[in-house]
Amino acid sequence: MSAPCAFPFAGLHVGCHLKTPKTYQYRQYKPHYSCSNMTTPNQVKEHIMISKTLAASAVLLSVFTANAMAATAMCPPTASIEQKKEEPGYSYSAPGPNGRVWVGENPYADEGDLKTFVFDGAFYRTVSSEGNTDVVSCDYVGDDLYAGARMTLYSFREWAPVKGTKWEAQPTAEKTGTFNKANSVELCNSKLEKECAFNYRVLAMPPAGH
Repeated sequence: MSAPCAFPFAGLHVGCHLKTPKTYQYRQYKPHYSCSNMTTPNQVKEHIMISKTLAASAVLLSVFTANAMAATAMCPPTASIEQKKEEPGYSYSAPGPNGRVWVGENPYADEGDLKTFVFDGAFYRTVSSEGNTDVVSCDYVGDDLYAGARMTLYSFREWAPVKGTKWEAQPTAEKTGTFNKANSVELCNSKLEKECAFNYRVLAMPPAGH
């Protein structure tokens, strides 16, 4: 006659029946493991190892999926910025993530200003003065007094600074002027685009007409 048994493995106590004259102490096992068709300790161990492998695979899949959904972006390098003559001044554009475009303008700009542009920092706000959400703007300055541009792109859903970068949250008391609609504002004071890198989950399309 078979006797009840228990094989403690990796913290799990699995109950089964071992066809042997020896007597083993019975311990309750978790219902999602079944040993009804198992007769040896090796079979029980093999069953648990397979279950653990499947569980580990599921965890890895979820991690890979999460990483695939997340993305990292930076302000466009000056070499990627193009200009177009406007009346007055110039407009600027640069390639962004997912085929989107960073845009800016300067009504006081001259034709040669773009060649002198250098990156001068960035800032993020949940709501812009125009009512757009999750907005990132990148500032560039040139040699002349009025040379420069602010390149903007939105909406970066679930925006967050990359760890180790120069982003700093701004106190509520300083959220005046163009920041008065935002409940979160972060500034990045750096001359290097990589020190103002940020993460986001989705780059949403802007409303019609924007």
